[in-house]
Amino acid sequence: PSPRISLAETRRIENLAAGKFLVASPDISDEAFARTVILLVRYDQRGTAGLILNRVSPIPVAQALKGLSNAPAGAGPVYLGGPVGQTAVLALLRSRSTPAGARRILEGCQLISDADLLNKQLGAGATSENLRIYLGYTGWAAGQLESEIEAGEWLIFPGETRLVFDPHPETLWSRLIGRLEQQLANYSAPALFYTHCSDFHFIRSNRS
Repeated sequence: PSPRISLAETRRIENLAAGKFLVASPDISDEAFARTVILLVRYDQRGTAGLILNRVSPIPVAQALKGLSNAPAGAGPVYLGGPVGQTAVLALLRSRSTPAGARRILEGCQLISDADLLNKQLGAGATSENLRIYLGYTGWAAGQLESEIEAGEWLIFPGETRLVFDPHPETLWSRLIGRLEQQLANYSAPALFYTHCSDFHFIRSNRS
């Protein structure tokens, strides 16, 4: 079972780090991020980057990324990682070991930003159970995310690999918010939005 967490802990700036979840506050002011859960994949003095875990597109990987010769039908849908660099392709791999060219984000969760490595994983039979592919990412300039957390826009949760690859991402936000139970009494649920992406390219791992 997942650990209980206090509302106070979710608002401690010092808890920010790569591998943490950002969970949209129920009263977040930017409706574009309403009910989102973001995995932070970078957090340093240059800024912050993350992937939205629970925005699923209707587009299958094999259709969206035709440049990947090994993309099978079982690879599942493409996820919408965020509004920044919407032609960028990133992936999260569920693996205890970190392949060459990947970067460890959580225990058992590796970030892939290289096209050849992603194609290799797809060729090895990776499915949506152990590989999630994202278009775009979410980014903040240095100090920006901290200001948003202080304003009550985001809640910081411990990252969990099993939730990154959860089979029901559409309910992930509600389940995480539910851990706070009576600490958050009322919240709204704005509708999710989707964007259409085309002409994709890859961010090389040396940019991270």
